[in-house]
Amino acid sequence: MYKPIIKLLEMHGFKAFVCGESARDLYLQVEPTTHNIAVKGTLDSLRKQLGDKVHETNEYDTSLKIQFMDKEYTLYPLKKISLVNTYYNFDYVASLEEDASTKDFTINSMYYNPLTSVWYDFNDGKRDIDKKIIRFVGDPKTRILESKIRMIRAAVLCSTMGEGWSVSAESQNAIKEYKLKAVPIHPKQINEEIVNLLKRAERPSKAFNIMRATKLLDSIFPELKETFGIEQSNKAKGLDVYQHIMLALDSIPLNKPNSFYIRLAALLHDIGKPYTEIHTNTGIHFYNHENVGAHIAERIMQRWGFNKQVIDKILILIRNHLFDAAPSKSESSIRKLISKVGVENIHDLLDLRIADRHGTGRKDISMQKIYTLRDKINTQLVKTSPKNFKLQISDNTLRHILEKHTDDVDAALINAKKFLESKVIFGRLSNKQVNLKKALNKIIKIRCPLDKAYLLKIWADIQSGNVETFPDGKLVCGIYCSFLCNQYIKKNQ
Repeated sequence: MYKPIIKLLEMHGFKAFVCGESARDLYLQVEPTTHNIAVKGTLDSLRKQLGDKVHETNEYDTSLKIQFMDKEYTLYPLKKISLVNTYYNFDYVASLEEDASTKDFTINSMYYNPLTSVWYDFNDGKRDIDKKIIRFVGDPKTRILESKIRMIRAAVLCSTMGEGWSVSAESQNAIKEYKLKAVPIHPKQINEEIVNLLKRAERPSKAFNIMRATKLLDSIFPELKETFGIEQSNKAKGLDVYQHIMLALDSIPLNKPNSFYIRLAALLHDIGKPYTEIHTNTGIHFYNHENVGAHIAERIMQRWGFNKQVIDKILILIRNHLFDAAPSKSESSIRKLISKVGVENIHDLLDLRIADRHGTGRKDISMQKIYTLRDKINTQLVKTSPKNFKLQISDNTLRHILEKHTDDVDAALINAKKFLESKVIFGRLSNKQVNLKKALNKIIKIRCPLDKAYLLKIWADIQSGNVETFPDGKLVCGIYCSFLCNQYIKKNQ
């Protein structure tokens, strides 16, 4: 499969070899997921010779990507890495052996020439593949200093490679000794490893167990460390919060739609439990851990470089993972649940609850109630989806009301519609123009010191139950206005 790209590069005067995980996968006789090619040349010479085939150069100027015969190939010029006062530097070289000496792991340091069927293995990569061992090339501490992300990658790679794989004792000891050097790793690099783990590993828990054993969690995921030893009621005997999270995480199959999002939510769904634990005569409780956990999870995902779209979705799942799953729920209650989390999230929320149940470790767990509820939700989605819901009032009429109160009419319009839709869907308001206008006029007159668009967003969140509040129920944003919205709510109860 690699002969055409190697021939193309040789036509342009470059000696080239399949390398990295592509060579590793060829040796394992599995379909490569990426196409990596080592080239004797420089980036400038590659750009000059390959011209418009080049469509991307990485931000560190160490590789480039080309499109050829409907495939994307990453070309890596051979190089030798050196550390100058701990700063990464490199020089181009012509020697495969020099290039191999600074690769991350032995199993990724092989080269293969498909034209001659010759392998180049300077670090016993084949031996380690046969023994299923992840081992740093050469001195593990030097490899770590060259690129700190390799500490996380060792655990992730071990997990994605599957059953029977392990990280060598020498490599684990080096990670343990240098664990604090993981703190300043760039969020983009951490994000790539977390995404890779959750999208490719059958058992992601293996990576976290390795990071636990090497103390790496202390640096990159200290919140998970807090779950160690936290007992729980209604779980298998001796199962702490960490073990529960790992069981839930591993129970989500890779082939499930949206498995990445469900897995990320499962990883973070109970992260608030250590901060809400109380013991009473009825057992151990974690009241409000879903909201505390969402607050903590948001900071974690930001630290890991996830974008706002991913973060918002996961927070919805975490905040609502304790929803009432009784199959006897009324149609009205089901509509409210769908509206609260969104049509696009409702099935992911059900799958998160299933994973949460698997995470109990109990053999007597039944999913029948959730399956019955899913059937009812599907029936309701067919009948009336909130996404297809239409207010009986025009945008122009709403704009006419809003433009008297704000200059940012566009933003206010979006939030005004969300507010009114929520009130109608939850059965708190009749979907008639006169009622809609009256409800909007009441809220828009509240003297919000921020802006009317924000005021309407808060009221839309109040209707759906997603608004951020203090433990006494007062709105967090009320600190700016002496809690005017809470006063309005109390007055109109």
